Amino acid sequence: MNIVDQLKLVRKGNKVIYNNVPYPEGRFKKGLTGFLKDANHPEATKYRLMQIDEPEAYDKIISELFYSIEEVQEEVILPPVSQALEEIVDSHIPIQDVLSGQNYLLHSDTRLISPVDFSVYKSFFNQKEWEMVKKEIDPFIVKYSVKPLELDGYITYNTGPKKFPQVNSYLPPRWTFEENKKEDLFKEHQRMIFSRFANAEMRERYFCALYHMMNDRNKNIPMLVHKREGTGKSTVMGFIPGNLVGMENTSYTDKNFMASPHKDAFLNKRMVFLDEHRLVKSQVAIEKQFVEDMLYINPKGKASMTIPNTISFFAASNEIGDIYTEPTNRRHYFLEDSGRHIIEEFGLEFMQDYKSRMTNDPAFVANLGHWVLNNFKDYKYAPDAVYHGPTFEQVVRATSFHYYDELINQLEEGEEVSYIFSKSQYNKKHRTGNRGEYFPRLQTFTDFFKNFTWNGKPVCTIEHDAVDNDLILKPLE
Repeated sequence: MNIVDQLKLVRKGNKVIYNNVPYPEGRFKKGLTGFLKDANHPEATKYRLMQIDEPEAYDKIISELFYSIEEVQEEVILPPVSQALEEIVDSHIPIQDVLSGQNYLLHSDTRLISPVDFSVYKSFFNQKEWEMVKKEIDPFIVKYSVKPLELDGYITYNTGPKKFPQVNSYLPPRWTFEENKKEDLFKEHQRMIFSRFANAEMRERYFCALYHMMNDRNKNIPMLVHKREGTGKSTVMGFIPGNLVGMENTSYTDKNFMASPHKDAFLNKRMVFLDEHRLVKSQVAIEKQFVEDMLYINPKGKASMTIPNTISFFAASNEIGDIYTEPTNRRHYFLEDSGRHIIEEFGLEFMQDYKSRMTNDPAFVANLGHWVLNNFKDYKYAPDAVYHGPTFEQVVRATSFHYYDELINQLEEGEEVSYIFSKSQYNKKHRTGNRGEYFPRLQTFTDFFKNFTWNGKPVCTIEHDAVDNDLILKPLE
């Protein structure tokens, strides 16, 4: 039996297929003697000795063999790695963001942007092939953006002083192509969503946040926090916004997300849901980035980078004491939850049907999406609006120094209290605080009690005792 028949070789273009793996001419010459040995071909030793002793003759014979192999036109089934490589070569456009200098791969059909650049596939080519490939993949210099409602193509041109193609990486969810033909369906959304909030103002703030998310982004973090589990926090703050913006454009995180040095969830996303969100004081600097125009991230397998912030953050937690918040915080605000158990109120069957339709019926999602877009064009609450209501006050008090809470209790009982900051008494009495932190300095203390409110009102006035050099907190009448 000849070599071609025994090894079942076929040629596709400039590559020979052996065992479903494509080999260009150079690699085929190097590997043929091994193929023959594995197949127990009777002339395996002959060709191996020729390859060593007469390399020029070997190259000539194998070149003739290579091009004598029958070329097939039908699609050859390749192994997963090679098949993925073919797809990358054929379907991806290499791009470089002009703002961050980062390289990405843009899929020409889906418009999804891969967080890796083409160089990660270098190992699949020999050096000669790679040099040829590199000539074909010079990246387009683009301005990276995410525009949720711009559905007419993924590359537009901006009109600034320097003109760059602008890449819109947003993959529109299916509902955006649906007309809102059944407005009466909104009653089901209304019945479920409206009941999750304590009052009309909270509902309006929530829908304004959805409107900003679909048009641009929220520049703050709306949150639902309630000690009782099962009130629908994840449904309202994660599942519903995720379906409106598109699950392909959404990341869900867990309670350990803030502690992780990697923030891969930020790459090319329109929404991030912070589930069981936890934030200690040392992580405040990280969270401050969430509302900025640029995000610094350290993704796995890539160098640290700064990327444009296109993300709306939504969050939920069952523990009021898990979100460190200061009285002056404007990064996130706490919507007031109704506190009612969602299954007890609607029943398991209704909730299963509601989630199934949100997942599988674009027309049902379109009914909610179009209602939000049509009714909140003249929005009352801006993308950076905040709300400091009862839950915000509870969170601030629960995460403050233990000593603060003691003073607030005394003030509520009508007692006048002093803040002693002379060095000896400071070290002796107030050195330990919440979660191992030191007792706060004078300016930190003053800022807290100047801005802290309870039931919407300040708790004290602050006076300076010139004699003892202390601060006097006096309860309000």
